[in-house]
Amino acid sequence: MPSAKVGSPICSCHLDTGSCDEAPTWSRNGKWIYFPSNRSGTFEVWKVPSEGGKAVQITKGSGYNAVESFDGKALYYLKLGKRDVEVGQIWKVPCEAGEETMVLDREIQGGVGVKA
Repeated sequence: MPSAKVGSPICSCHLDTGSCDEAPTWSRNGKWIYFPSNRSGTFEVWKVPSEGGKAVQITKGSGYNAVESFDGKALYYLKLGKRDVEVGQIWKVPCEAGEETMVLDREIQGGVGVKA
């Protein structure tokens, strides 16, 4: 039986599991769609082939708002704190998954801007 969903093009919630897929972004080559989802219990960055297929978890220990690097080799994303609140850390991970590295540690104002 198909999963029941509600939402919009930028947020899809699965009523049967209680998980949400949000804020999708495209890879530079158009082959992948990256999105944050709490399907693993906390928000992580996932990717799915743009032609359809199985989603694969990319981050471990939280991730949100992923953007692919210009060379298509890394994803930059926000780490989330307790209760899925943005903590102001920007991290990167290889697009194929792997070791995560902190790039910037700053306070985020209202979840949007960076305070110097």
